[in-house]
This record gives sequence, structure tokens and C-alpha cells, in this order.
Amino acid sequence: MLSAVAVVIGLTIGIVPASAGELHASASSAAAGTAGCTFDRGVTTCVWVVERTETVERVVTSGCLAGPSGVPGVRRTVFSDTYAITELTVTQSHGRHGRQIDATTTTVRTLTGSTLVSSTCEPIVAD
Repeated sequence: MLSAVAVVIGLTIGIVPASAGELHASASSAAAGTAGCTFDRGVTTCVWVVERTETVERVVTSGCLAGPSGVPGVRRTVFSDTYAITELTVTQSHGRHGRQIDATTTTVRTLTGSTLVSSTCEPIVAD
């Protein structure tokens, strides 16, 4: 039997405003409040891209034979996994300053690396 436990141990976030046609607007345009937005046929569409990395510690548990006599044991293998996470949010509003009529967020999570931290086999001790 295998089991896994995950704990977030690191987080880096970057926010990139984007327009529907081009995914990277300048930071100076973002300060003006117009970056990432387009107006067409009475609808304002704004697009934001949030990119971040996340490091998660994962523990995988399995059976093993411990010690020179090979008694039943439990193996705990620890990995440090790094993910690149991209969130794309699109909002639509009536007119240039009207009420929001739609919002969607799409998240893509990609494993970019996994490092073995430790692997130990310990005998199962009966109480």
C-alpha cells in the first residue's frame, strides 16, 4: 500500500497583466489601469496572467524489509517537487466601466522538477 502527504514549503508569485491579443503588457500601462484590456462591440475584455512556482514536500510510504534479518518494515521516501503554475483570468464587462458579465480562470500546473530528499526503512514495532 502506498500513501502520500504533501506540504507546501515554498512559493514565488509574479503577476503579468496581459491583453487578449498579446500576453505581456508593460508595467507602466498596468499602473494606468488599461493594460490587458480591450474594448470591442460594447464589451470590455480584460486578461491577466499570474505565473508562480510552488515547492511541495511529498512523502510516499510503502513496505520494506528492515535490518539484516529482514523484518517487516515501513519505507518513507521524501521528495521535493517544484511546480510552475500559470493562471489565466479573463473578465468581460458591459461598456467601458459597466458591470462585469463574465469571469473565468484557467489554471495550468506543470511539474518542473522532483528531487529525492530521503528514503528510510524502519522496522514495524508492535505495541
